[in-house]
Amino acid sequence: MSTRYPWTVERLDLNSNELLPDDWQRLNQRCCGAHPLLSADFFTALLRHFPGEDVYLAALHDRELPIAMALLTPLTAMRWALYHPSQAPLGPILLDSSQVDPDRALADLLDTLPGQTLQLDLTQLDPTFFPVAFDSNRVERIHYVTTMAVSPEGSFETYLSNRPRKLRSNLRRYRRRLEEAGMQIELKCLTDPQAVAETVDEHGRLESSGWKGEIGTAMRPDNSQGRFYRDLMKDHAYEGKGWVYCLNVDGSIAATWLVIRGGGMISMLKTAYDESLAKYSVGRVLLVETLEELFKIDGVQSIEFYTNANADQLEWATDSRSIEHLNFYRHQAVQRSRAAARRANQVFRQIQAVWKRKP
Repeated sequence: MSTRYPWTVERLDLNSNELLPDDWQRLNQRCCGAHPLLSADFFTALLRHFPGEDVYLAALHDRELPIAMALLTPLTAMRWALYHPSQAPLGPILLDSSQVDPDRALADLLDTLPGQTLQLDLTQLDPTFFPVAFDSNRVERIHYVTTMAVSPEGSFETYLSNRPRKLRSNLRRYRRRLEEAGMQIELKCLTDPQAVAETVDEHGRLESSGWKGEIGTAMRPDNSQGRFYRDLMKDHAYEGKGWVYCLNVDGSIAATWLVIRGGGMISMLKTAYDESLAKYSVGRVLLVETLEELFKIDGVQSIEFYTNANADQLEWATDSRSIEHLNFYRHQAVQRSRAAARRANQVFRQIQAVWKRKP
C-alpha cells in the first residue's frame, strides 16, 4: 500500500504581520543551506509588494518536522501553479527528498488542492536544490534557461587566469580605455542600511535611463519593483547580508550590483549601468572588481547569477546548469497529450522557419 502524504493548503492572509511560518526557513536551511532566493524573508517581501489575488501556502509535515512547502495560486479551475512574480529567480517550493517521495507527494498535493486539479506548474527550479529528475510518468520537464555560477575556491588570480584569453584581453582593454580618457574610477561597497536604500534608488534611475526604461520594465524609486528592491536590500543590510557595489567614474555612480547572502551562497541579484558610458564597458569593469572582493569573504561556497546566460557571460562562469519547469499531471494521459502537442508545435515552427528561408 502506497504512503499518502497529508498536505495542508491554506489561503494566506496578506494583511497578516507574519506571512510565512518559521518552518519555511527551517526547511530552507535544512534542504537548501539557507538559500537567499528561497528564504522566508525574500518571499515575504515579494508578497508585500506583489500580493496577487489568491496565494495559498501548502505544507507537508512529518509530525513536527516540515518536509515540503510551496506557495501556490490557481490559474483555472483545473490548473494551479507556483506563485511566481517576475522578480523571483526561482519558484517558491521546498521539498526534502530524503524524507518524502516527490512523485507521491505531488500527486497527493493535487488531490488536496481545491476543486479537480489536473495540472500543477512548478516554475524555474534549480536542480541543485529541487529533485527535478525524480522517476515519474506524470511529469513533463522543460528547459527554461541556462544559468551560471562562480566558485570562489582558490585565489581570485587563479580564477581570472583560467578565464578565456579573449576575456582577459578585453578586461585589460577596458581599463586602458578609461585611463586614456582620463577617467578616475573607484569601487565602493555600501553596507549601511540607509546608504544601501539610497543606492538602490540610484540603481533604479540608471535602469530608467536605459533600454529598460524605454520598454517600460525598469525599476524606479516610485514603482512597486523599486520599492520591493529597496525594502529587500535595506532589510538584508540590517542583518549584514545585503550590500551594494558601485563603480564611481569621476565621482558619479556609473554601475551597480545588488548583492545578498544566505548561508554559503552569494546571489548577484541585479545590475545596472549608465548606458552613456557603454563604450567604456563600465558594467564589466564593475563585475571583475566585485568578484575580486567577493573572493575575499570567508565561508562563501558559490556566487550565483540566476540569469539567462549567453556565451559571453558563460566565459565568466566556473559552473553552469539548466533551470527547469516541471508540469505535473494528475493522469499520465494528460502528460502524454500535452507533450505530443508541444512536439507538434516545435515541428510546425521548424517547418515555418525552413519555408521563410526559401527564396
